[in-house]
Amino acid sequence: MKKLLMLSCAILLGTTLNAVAEQHNKGGFQNNENMQMVSVAEIANLPDETFVVMQGNITGKTGSESYTFKDNSGTIMIEIDDDSWAGITVTPNDIVIIEGEIDKNLVEPTVIEVDSIR
Repeated sequence: MKKLLMLSCAILLGTTLNAVAEQHNKGGFQNNENMQMVSVAEIANLPDETFVVMQGNITGKTGSESYTFKDNSGTIMIEIDDDSWAGITVTPNDIVIIEGEIDKNLVEPTVIEVDSIR
């Protein structure tokens, strides 16, 4: 009886995790009330870990996953994990929208950790 109960729990857990993973991979609507469209200049006035949306150009690569991002108000460093590119190719002439989180450090410059790019 215990084996049957444990097997049932394992199947239920596996099915639930699989459904959550499939839903995450498909994308869809996200209602994040903390989401703000901001300029590079406004980043200095926002707290650490604020979720932001920015529009501008990626002007250069400075490291393996580090890039410079520029809009009409200034330039900031961004970090884009390889899997966040989602197969798109971008040139410095392309206008992109990035969504990410502000990462403020005491000894290093502020960086945007990019979750998605389009």
